[in-house]
Amino acid sequence: MKPGSIVRCIDDSKWSIWAKRTYSSLPVKGEYYTVREIFSNIYKPDGTPGITLEEIKGEWSHYTTYYGIRVYMERHFKSTRFKEVLPPFDIECELQQSIKESTLITIK
Repeated sequence: MKPGSIVRCIDDSKWSIWAKRTYSSLPVKGEYYTVREIFSNIYKPDGTPGITLEEIKGEWSHYTTYYGIRVYMERHFKSTRFKEVLPPFDIECELQQSIKESTLITIK
């Protein structure tokens, strides 16, 4: 999962009261979204990363990381609530492949 990936919500259960108050809307199981940004888990070094979505905006808030550093970031969702269905489109990779294919055609 990377920024630009298309993901499907696989878990829309147990939203807390604060989640309902701090997002423009909440993900719905079975619906598709675009990953905007990925965040390392700020509470545990090996914890589940968080993601923000293009289609849903969260409030910004101050957090204290496990290192004791105070950060200001957008509220985000656990990545485990989503499954990647389409990786981000890589235009540079597509261009390189297209050039290789056109070179092969020219050589033949």
